[in-house]
Amino acid sequence: MTAPLRVAIIGGGIGGLCIAWHLVRKDCSIDIFDIGDVTRSATWASAGMIAPQGELVGPEDPLFAFASASRALWPLFHAALEKDGASASFAEIGSLRVTLEGQPLDELEALARQHGAPILNAEALHRLAPGLAGDVIAGVFMPDDAHADNRLLIEALHHVLKRMGVRFHTTRQAGIACPEGRACGVTVGDDLFRADAVVVAAGAWSGDIAGIPSYARVPVGPVKGQMIAVEPGPAMLSTLIWGNGAYLVPRQDKAVVIGTTVEKAGFDVSLDAEIARELHARAQRLAPHIIGERILSHWCGFRPAANDLLPVLGESALPGLFYATGQYRNGILFGPLIGQLIGDLIAHGKTDKLLAPFTPLRFARG
Repeated sequence: MTAPLRVAIIGGGIGGLCIAWHLVRKDCSIDIFDIGDVTRSATWASAGMIAPQGELVGPEDPLFAFASASRALWPLFHAALEKDGASASFAEIGSLRVTLEGQPLDELEALARQHGAPILNAEALHRLAPGLAGDVIAGVFMPDDAHADNRLLIEALHHVLKRMGVRFHTTRQAGIACPEGRACGVTVGDDLFRADAVVVAAGAWSGDIAGIPSYARVPVGPVKGQMIAVEPGPAMLSTLIWGNGAYLVPRQDKAVVIGTTVEKAGFDVSLDAEIARELHARAQRLAPHIIGERILSHWCGFRPAANDLLPVLGESALPGLFYATGQYRNGILFGPLIGQLIGDLIAHGKTDKLLAPFTPLRFARG
């Protein structure tokens, strides 16, 4: 009888959990090493948007192809989660990208042109989202965009994976063991956890994992984002909305999530009350009847960003070491496809063409 493939995953965010979820169904033996604080993960801090058009790239772009393929997997992924007794409150609610009177229309026109979508006038927009400001004059509706409860999702995956026998190790010291030029496991202090394959899915910390030789490292680091949740106004938010330098996302508890900043601030966890007020003001200007007066919470997260802002997915220059990082603003969207493709790569040696533009080998040195 063949022994099960042993896989060690560093990182307990959406990428690492989806890879584990895929591999455990192939009877692999899985160990996940994580700091054990879900509030430190980009998954927990995100808004849960599943929107392939979010990066404003055209249909011919490899990033859009990857995003669209993962979006297509989401209904099946969520149905399988529910069959396992968990849920992430996946909802296909669409998204609106809108412009206020006096603001440039360039981005909106480019989005409409790239995706063959009509530009809606004010009357049509206010039918879709009655709480918008009166001087919202143009917009594009993307009906296929969706949303998941990101915090519920991470809890659901933890619950399901533990029940399926995945072992979780809480540590801040996980490193890579590669004594003979191949990744052979994960070190935690003096302990070695042997593995046939090691996955670095440590989000914004992926570039700093100990033990990886310089030629196999990737330039991934943090881009800080601050967000707030506010009480709802009298009009219900029923779709995702982008505009006026902010986005609005409905939450299951009726609160509205508003984001976000883009800050090169390292791992600075401090929160700026002025930024919270500015986000609130931008959202109120955009949708005064949707956004209430009170800020309920304020938090930040660290998006994992490569220096070219593209995902880092696949086997590295060190045999046996795989990366699943650099998702930047799209971790929730990309999760199901990363799980499937990296899982198939590890279990079967199958490299899907969708992975090619994002290979870690583009950063290989030496």
